[in-house]
Amino acid sequence: MTVFLIPCGLSIRDGLLVKRGAPTDAEFGHQRFNRVLTWAAHARAGRPNDVAASWRQEIGPLLGPDEGVYLTDWNPEVSAETNTIAHRLSSPSRLLDDGHRAVLLASDTDAGLASAMLVATHLAQGVERIVHLAVPEFPGQNEWTDEFPRGTVTVVSVKGMDETADRLRRSVAGLGRVLRVVADQAHANERIEVHVTGGYKATVLYLMTMTEVLASTRDPGLVEAWYLHEDGDQAVRIELRRLSEEHVSRLRQALTEVHNRQPLSPDLEVFRTAGLTHGDRLTPFGAGFLAVLGERVSYVDI
Repeated sequence: MTVFLIPCGLSIRDGLLVKRGAPTDAEFGHQRFNRVLTWAAHARAGRPNDVAASWRQEIGPLLGPDEGVYLTDWNPEVSAETNTIAHRLSSPSRLLDDGHRAVLLASDTDAGLASAMLVATHLAQGVERIVHLAVPEFPGQNEWTDEFPRGTVTVVSVKGMDETADRLRRSVAGLGRVLRVVADQAHANERIEVHVTGGYKATVLYLMTMTEVLASTRDPGLVEAWYLHEDGDQAVRIELRRLSEEHVSRLRQALTEVHNRQPLSPDLEVFRTAGLTHGDRLTPFGAGFLAVLGERVSYVDI
């Protein structure tokens, strides 16, 4: 079985509005998307664990045949995220029924949440098997008790994914935390497949490098990255670099020392020039790597 980890952008919004992959007579339209955006604004102001129930109750009726939308019947080409899944599974509509899971990474914005929930609805073949979580505000993914339930599509909101400069460290640490929790909750031989077709492009860059770090901590073949070109007819597996066990250990030590405001050990100075630190602080890369390695990383002050 496979856990698909998928960063979500606004591709599905664009696809729905231009009717890309739409069934005959199906219509979404700007007015309907604006209603979804309004829902997202209210949902983000509430509790993260209430989002999925609110989606089912308030938006579910807008996405069915009675409204002329038939969202689950739209061709997967409606978005980059669903199209990549369709090129990886022979029966993408049976994603959950066949025992796979999907974890969607959403920016903590109205459009980001709305788009991710629409992708989730398409992948889950309806609104019932969707869970929403948010990366915790406080230190340590080892304190994150929420689970990514099997048989569901889980949407995870990550703060700062649309940000730049200093605050980007927050989102990258959040992405690293999600990667680590997915790995910790995976069965012994369960594969993790990271898709980098959609999503905020800067986020995808960080996610790719963190995937390499994660893959270096698990058995070969259990963590992979895949990409589907816009005009491609098949998904492409991206070759990941594999770090040695010694390198991973030294990387963890160096990042932990910088995060704890300790002087960097002389034999670890090489990591200071690797783009992982800036002065006495971690860069977004450094914060993300440390989270992937399972160390306590302050979500707010990094």
